[in-house]
Amino acid sequence: MIREVDLPDAGQRLDLAARASDRLRDAAFRTIGIDNFVRPADPMAKAAEAGTLQRNLQGYTCDEAEVPIGLEASAISSLPAGHAQNTPRTSDSRARMGQSRLGTTRGHALFDEDRLRGRVIERLLCDFAVDPAAFADPDAARGLTWTVASAWPGRSCSTERDARARDRARNTSHG
Repeated sequence: MIREVDLPDAGQRLDLAARASDRLRDAAFRTIGIDNFVRPADPMAKAAEAGTLQRNLQGYTCDEAEVPIGLEASAISSLPAGHAQNTPRTSDSRARMGQSRLGTTRGHALFDEDRLRGRVIERLLCDFAVDPAAFADPDAARGLTWTVASAWPGRSCSTERDARARDRARNTSHG
């Protein structure tokens, strides 16, 4: 076990990540999302360029499946009604499969606002931007984008400019 005092602090971790990112880009890798790298010919690089990159509970993907089903231990399925996670223990998962039972041990129901929040966060993680016009309810997407971006780590709404932007977003989405 690594002792806490032997681990790099937050500043050192950011420096290490920046150095690794620079080296990967120097080696002709393309940045995908916030912390992934692929070769330019990779399907994910092409999806990112086309604006079709997706992020699900497993990570970045260019898979267009609307309902990914997880089959193994700890896998997560994303269904229209919500998410379902399989048992994390491989032995339990195998025992359930041997009994022709699903491995699902817990789930979370999704509501419309959850789905909208998920799509807004997905666009931020994949594109670092949100186009409210791409949503069925642009005003709700705009307001939720502000809420999500305001809560982003390191982000604060303390400036006058931010306060005015927040007020415009609220007035647009509720008014």
